[in-house]
Amino acid sequence: PPETASATVEIHVTDENDEDPKFTKRNLVTEMSESEMPEFSVLKLTAWDPDEESDLEYDISCPCR
Repeated sequence: PPETASATVEIHVTDENDEDPKFTKRNLVTEMSESEMPEFSVLKLTAWDPDEESDLEYDISCPCR
C-alpha cells in the first residue's frame, strides 16, 4: 500500500487598517502525489480587503516541515 503523510497549515491574517481582509474560502484542502514536482502550485488562495486603496501582501513563514 502507498504511504501517506499530511500537514496542516494555519494562515494568520494581520490587518493594518480598519477592515479585516477576507478570504474567498475559509477552509481549503489539497492533495498531491509524491511524483509531483515541488515547484508546482498545490493551492491557490484568494483574498480581498474592504478598505479603500488596500494592497494585500502574502507571506509564508517557516519553519516549514
